[in-house]
Amino acid sequence: MPLVKVFARRALRCVAADLHQPLCRIWKVPTDVLKVLVFPAVDQSVVPGEDVYVDLRAKAKPDRTKEVVQQAIKQTSNLFYEFGHSANIRVELYDPSLQSAFYKAPHEKMREDLELADMSDAQLDRLFRDMDTNNTGLIDAHKLKVALDKHGLRLSDESIKAVISAADEKGDGVISPYEFMQMSRGTCVPTDAEHRIGGKRVIGRN
Repeated sequence: MPLVKVFARRALRCVAADLHQPLCRIWKVPTDVLKVLVFPAVDQSVVPGEDVYVDLRAKAKPDRTKEVVQQAIKQTSNLFYEFGHSANIRVELYDPSLQSAFYKAPHEKMREDLELADMSDAQLDRLFRDMDTNNTGLIDAHKLKVALDKHGLRLSDESIKAVISAADEKGDGVISPYEFMQMSRGTCVPTDAEHRIGGKRVIGRN
């Protein structure tokens, strides 16, 4: 995954979104592959005239020859000049076999920390009822955040939204008993499965 880190001594005349699409075209990668990060920087080793330092890491691939990379660097430089920035650009190509990465989605962290996958239906029923403090039969972001805080799992508002989104099959912004069951198990409930959770009869769906 190409990672573009932009270090700026002063505020940029553009935002990361302005750079993302053009950089994807320059480096010939999909938009969901390239990541652009912008950082303010205090740099005492500035090259004369430089106001932006760009550190780019990408996988070493046969089609990324020295000539191809050099051309892409020049195009990247021109892109920053379009916004009035003189960019000092460094590119590092790495061996993919030596790279390691890790990310655990918030809903997976919740399932792991609360040991949801190991709970029985009755235990999940009690947990859902505990989270559903006003007995609406639904769990919203506020209820979820309060419940997870009580269990010692402190998630940001964005991570709470991600948990809701991961479980929210209907797209209504809340977690239903059926959706809670699916998220807890980490798999779809079989279509012929029937459960009682949150005081409601739940039929599995595909």
